[in-house]
Amino acid sequence: MSFKIENGVLEEYIQEYGETEVVIPDGVTKIGTYAFEDCESLTSITIPDSVTEIGSCAFSSCTSLKSVTIPNSVTKIGSSAFSSCTNLESITIPDSVTKIGSSAFSSCTNLESITIPDGVTEIGSSAFSGCTNLESITIPNGVTEIARDVFENCRSLKSITIPNSVKEIGSSAFENCTSLTNVIIPNSVTKIGWSAFADCTSLEKVITPDFEIKIYSYKNEQIRLVALKDFSLKMPHEIKYDIIWRMFLQKPDDEDIFAYVKKNFIKMIKYAIDENNVEIIREVCKRKDLLTKRNIDKLIEYAIQHTQNGGTVEIQAILMRYKNDNIGYSEPNFSI
Repeated sequence: MSFKIENGVLEEYIQEYGETEVVIPDGVTKIGTYAFEDCESLTSITIPDSVTEIGSCAFSSCTSLKSVTIPNSVTKIGSSAFSSCTNLESITIPDSVTKIGSSAFSSCTNLESITIPDGVTEIGSSAFSGCTNLESITIPNGVTEIARDVFENCRSLKSITIPNSVKEIGSSAFENCTSLTNVIIPNSVTKIGWSAFADCTSLEKVITPDFEIKIYSYKNEQIRLVALKDFSLKMPHEIKYDIIWRMFLQKPDDEDIFAYVKKNFIKMIKYAIDENNVEIIREVCKRKDLLTKRNIDKLIEYAIQHTQNGGTVEIQAILMRYKNDNIGYSEPNFSI
């Protein structure tokens, strides 16, 4: 075996035919970008205590690599460092590591379990995506964001506990985790990205310290959301409004839900008109405390415009009937 080493960085490993084991020399401080990429016959690698960083794609596509021991000197594992190491069964990440780069272990299809030490504060996007045999993982308390796609397509992942430090769950973070049955999410989470739990077909409930929310569908996606009454939670309006309307229809006398609906009424009713949701319009018209003289003409005008754009006339008719029965006829004032 031979190495190209410059200023402590192992730039390149020159593999001899049939070589399966590698011992990296002492004194190397960084395993450089692509240093061992596509070394398909390597089954084991020994990394010395002098190494502090594993660079991007350092061991990517080492398809025969079964195990790696990372020494306690390493603080950073770079992007795609072990991506597509399809025979990698286990790996121990030392306490010294603070950052795991994006796609660091993506498509390690044989990886069954991994322990992330408490010192890790950043896990990059897609870090474990496509680890189809990964059954369990522990996220440490220092992590503040579960990045986008980080566990996407981890189809064997059965459960996940998200620590109190996490504030944001990124888009598609757990998408297509088809074995995931329960998720425990703390109150610290203030933002959930689009499709965060999409296609988690076994997921039955999301648990927080105060309540459970069961599964429901939205436009062919399985959406699980976190806070029943935390309306500050950031998510696409089309999802938020859909949830609030469902809650409003199920619990029309709930003071918190009603206050939110009333505060955002014009936007939300326009959303219902856009979606041709006759059920919501009918339910709103059963109440006398939402549709008023101030907003009825504005909403009738909006419904007429919507009808011209291909919507149904039923919503328009319901609103006009409400106006006639409860407010009294007057010439429409579309300048409101």
